[in-house]
Amino acid sequence: MIATANGPDSVLLRQQFKELTSELLDLLALSPTSIDIDATPGSNFRGYDATQIYVVRGGSLAVRYQDKTVYTLEEGDILLPDITGVQDDEVAVYYGSDDGAQLHCYPGLELMRRVFDEPAAVRVWTRLLIVYAGLMLRITACVHRRICRQRRALRCTSRETLSSVKASGPTSCSI
Repeated sequence: MIATANGPDSVLLRQQFKELTSELLDLLALSPTSIDIDATPGSNFRGYDATQIYVVRGGSLAVRYQDKTVYTLEEGDILLPDITGVQDDEVAVYYGSDDGAQLHCYPGLELMRRVFDEPAAVRVWTRLLIVYAGLMLRITACVHRRICRQRRALRCTSRETLSSVKASGPTSCSI
């Protein structure tokens, strides 16, 4: 997972995310369906199904919300679908690729049934979700800082310059 959060903790979490994905799939021994997707820069890739769980096997997927790429999934990352926006385009998360990608596809309900049938898989799944939450927290913090800097830059007076705003570092801001 590539994101704007690039501190040492984020690098470690991204590596753990990939390792846990691999460990989970090894435990479950599910046979995936392989799909190749074409470039889809502004929408979901053809064949996207929110009831499936995907793992990137080649290329990358951009995760977009309100026409902005939030993060990128790369080889070895699991795509946990966002089911909230399935019925509402205003709040939908889109998964597309600028250059195409290769994915492994797993039926979501079958994958989850196997997770809950295997205590070792429950432990790995739980750890994977905790790491995922940690990554999302760091991505949110980075986006929050960027938005606050942009808002502060817009409030600059003629005596302030954008460079002085950037030099002052992160600011607090409620969104």
